[in-house]
Amino acid sequence: MMKLIKLVCTALLCVGLAPLKASDSASKDPVPQLNEAQTDRLMPYLEMRSGKTFGWWPGGDGILIGTRFGNTNQMHFLQAAMGVRKQMTFGAEPILQAVANNGGENPTIVLQRDVGGNENYQLYGYSTLDHTERLLSEGGATRNDKPIFSRDGRQIAYSRTDASGQYQLRIRDVHGNTPSKPIKIAGKTASSTVYWPLDFSPDARALLVLEYRSIIESTLYELTLKNGKLRRLGRATGSATSQARYTNDGRQIYVLSDQGLQTQRIWIVDRENNTFRELLPLPSGDVEQFAVSSNEQYLAIAVNNELGSELRVHDLMDAAKEVSSIDLKPGVISDLSFHPTKPVLAFTFSGARFPGDSFTIDFPSKQLVRWTEHELAGIKDRDLVVPKRLQLVGGTGEKAYNLQTWSYLPLTPGKKPVVIILHGGPEGQARPGFDPWIHYLTRELNVAVLTPNVRGSTGYGRDYSALDNGSLRADATVDVGSLLSWLKTQPDFDSDRVIVMGGSYGGYLTLATLVAYSDKVKGGISTVGISDFTTFLTNTANYRRDLRRVEYGDERDPKMRAFFDSISPLKNAARITAPLLLVQGANDPRVPLSESRQIQAAVQANGKAAPLLVAGDEGHGFRKRGNVDRMRSAMAAFIIQQLQLETAK
Repeated sequence: MMKLIKLVCTALLCVGLAPLKASDSASKDPVPQLNEAQTDRLMPYLEMRSGKTFGWWPGGDGILIGTRFGNTNQMHFLQAAMGVRKQMTFGAEPILQAVANNGGENPTIVLQRDVGGNENYQLYGYSTLDHTERLLSEGGATRNDKPIFSRDGRQIAYSRTDASGQYQLRIRDVHGNTPSKPIKIAGKTASSTVYWPLDFSPDARALLVLEYRSIIESTLYELTLKNGKLRRLGRATGSATSQARYTNDGRQIYVLSDQGLQTQRIWIVDRENNTFRELLPLPSGDVEQFAVSSNEQYLAIAVNNELGSELRVHDLMDAAKEVSSIDLKPGVISDLSFHPTKPVLAFTFSGARFPGDSFTIDFPSKQLVRWTEHELAGIKDRDLVVPKRLQLVGGTGEKAYNLQTWSYLPLTPGKKPVVIILHGGPEGQARPGFDPWIHYLTRELNVAVLTPNVRGSTGYGRDYSALDNGSLRADATVDVGSLLSWLKTQPDFDSDRVIVMGGSYGGYLTLATLVAYSDKVKGGISTVGISDFTTFLTNTANYRRDLRRVEYGDERDPKMRAFFDSISPLKNAARITAPLLLVQGANDPRVPLSESRQIQAAVQANGKAAPLLVAGDEGHGFRKRGNVDRMRSAMAAFIIQQLQLETAK
């Protein structure tokens, strides 16, 4: 298989590091920076490029991808495999999503973007006839998300949230000038309930709607558009659904749900009787996504198992027999999309040695075709480290659980300093996709990288995802401590030279690790990290607050607030004695800048340095090339300094 997708590298011209639009001059602690020679070694990894499959061009005459040629990701079009990537959108802000219709006289693509990372997403209609854009959503301080087309391509439905945190489902004609209108839901005029549209019925009279409460709790409904009545499909509580689609005749519904089981599976639902039955044999892993061919003969699923992703395709006209299985481990398969008229499936694959690229496979020939070759900046793929899966134990006694960790170990002999990268979420999972930052650490700094899936991670079943909820939050920090203790028993790792880093919830875990284990690490890097759950829940965007309370707990409850105080990095800042670097987007609506500012002030008040790097045109993470360059430079310099890496001087 890998012979089919062998990467051809293209050397790129390196550019200098661009400055951030907001300086860090307000901090008394200077942000660390690389010298010229160190910058030269980092640059190739910043030049590496990946792509994402958005789907098919309207009518199917090529594919749409998201990739970056300049400062931000934009929409590109490929008419043929390995053809020229033609850039279709331009501008200072990245395109986050592109959804195409396949009906009507004016085929349209709905684009999603925000400004400066503020997550006030707006939807734009991109005409494929004259290549112009026009605003489809309301503008202003509204968040417009999850756009879906009706089967005839004339309408879109989407979720809208205003500044007060009120959710609405909205609908509008794509081509007309009539503004969008709220979709009536019987008995509700405004609501903090989170509703997402999933699919229009073939006759556009009904809509499949997901009521989302948490990663392990969501309910599927059918909404009759004429009268706004909701009809529940499947279990009311104790289950999670993530995807649903009507059959072509509208009589049944394909559903991706766990229905109270540990992992998600594919079900077929009789629309009239509301009965569920499993459509496929139980897979050995969690089904993440599905796609159905236009003639409904083929069903494709992406399965998340312990080693990566598998793509499985079933023939629904032959008792759902499996007709193809593609295993690209270690790596991640995503963005499944069938051609609008042919049994040809497009998808994205990202592997440890393989940037995100687009592929297609057609049926029944099963011919796999690669459409893009994103660049490795002149570095040979065979020289990149492939991770190994480690199965450890986190915690002790009754609270001991398996702790799966990916290990990226440089090929050179001797003990290696370690960087532990903690994923965000906490509804997330460390997986073996492509990450230039990890390759820089292993190849240029000769540092081992560990990416653990502490309790609360997804991909291991409902129960594991709930192991850190509410008052169990501290157990995830204990898992990091177990990993630090394990390092002392291993000959390949230098347990006296360890850095921990993470973003968002991973940033909180980084700060919590510095509170609990400052004597065991040389430093930590927190990117958009939560420093106190009470202040975080008070100041996060209104639309998110109730959703986060389900996961973390309710700060209005005195007992929960007391627990938050006990695990708060802010209130325990005196215990942070290891060096700290903070990174933050000024416009972050999820974890506001105040979370980084307050932990910086608390650490500095104790006489410790806490440099803070702030980008004025970013939000929850950095998306613009110049800002990413500056961030990675600061992180690299911090790691070199704290681990005293001679090889990187």
